[in-house]
Amino acid sequence: MADAYAIQLAQAVQAALDAAELSMPITVIRAYRPRRDLKDLADPLLTVAPHAIEIERESRGGNSHEYQVDVAVQQKLVESTPEEDTDQRIEQADALMRLVEEVADWALPLVLTSPVARCLRVSNEPAFSPQHWDEYGLFTSVLQIVFKCTR
Repeated sequence: MADAYAIQLAQAVQAALDAAELSMPITVIRAYRPRRDLKDLADPLLTVAPHAIEIERESRGGNSHEYQVDVAVQQKLVESTPEEDTDQRIEQADALMRLVEEVADWALPLVLTSPVARCLRVSNEPAFSPQHWDEYGLFTSVLQIVFKCTR
C-alpha cells in the first residue's frame, strides 16, 4: 500500500531540502513533531512534518487539494544569563533567522514531480518561539509551506 499523499509530500520536501545548497550545514529529518533532546541540537536541525490538508470542490469532476508541510528550524543557543542575551547568542539567532528566510525563499518556487505539487505560499508566524528561547535556550522557528497538489 502506498504512503498517504501527505507523507509522500513531506518525504519529497525532505529530499529536496537535503539536496539544497544553503548557507550553513544542516541536518534534515522527517517526523511528526519537532521534538529532540537538546544535546542533539548543537547544529541546525530542520524537521519536516505534514500539518494540514484542505480539499475544495473545483468543478463537477474534480477537487483542489492543498497540503501544508511545516519545516521547523531548531538549534540549541549558546549559554546566556537569564537577564540578558549575550552578543554571541544574538549573532547565532541572527544567522538562524537568515537560514529561515533562505529556506522560505528556496521553497516558494519549488515544484515537485513525485508527488506532483507546487508551492503556493510560505508563512512564518511567529518568526521564532520566545517560549523555547526562554525555557530551553533553543531557537525554534516553523515555516508553513502550502502546496497545491495534483492527485
